[in-house]
Amino acid sequence: MLFSVVILFAAALSGCGRQSETQPQDLTKADICSLCGMVILNYSGPHVQIVWKDGKHTFYCDLFEAMSIILNKPDRERMAAIYVQNFDDKAWASYDDEWMLVKDLYFVIDSKQRSAMGISYVPFKSLNN
Repeated sequence: MLFSVVILFAAALSGCGRQSETQPQDLTKADICSLCGMVILNYSGPHVQIVWKDGKHTFYCDLFEAMSIILNKPDRERMAAIYVQNFDDKAWASYDDEWMLVKDLYFVIDSKQRSAMGISYVPFKSLNN
C-alpha cells in the first residue's frame, strides 16, 4: 500500500515540476490558503506555492492539503510549477522563503509532524536527514 502511494505521489508531481519563467513569491502575513482561507504564516510546517501558466500564484497551508489540487488532472495541466519549502536543518516552527521545486525534493510521507491540516508530508533536499 505504501509503495503504491509513493508511486502515485511521484507520478502526480513529476509533470508539474518543470522550470518556469515565473519564480516563486515570498509569503507575507496577509497571504491566505487558497483552499481553506486560513492565514498561512500562522501555522508551522512546509507551505506550498503553485505557479499557474497564467502567472497567478496560489498558496497552501501544507502539501497534504495541496494534493487535492495537484492530483486533479485538469488543474495539473494548468500548472507551470509547484514550489515547497524544504526542511533540511530547520526547526518545525521555523519559516523562510527558501522555495524549491517539488520535483527536486524528497518527502517523508509517514511523518508524525503535524501542520495546519493534520498529517504533513515533510520535504527535504537531501536523503541524509
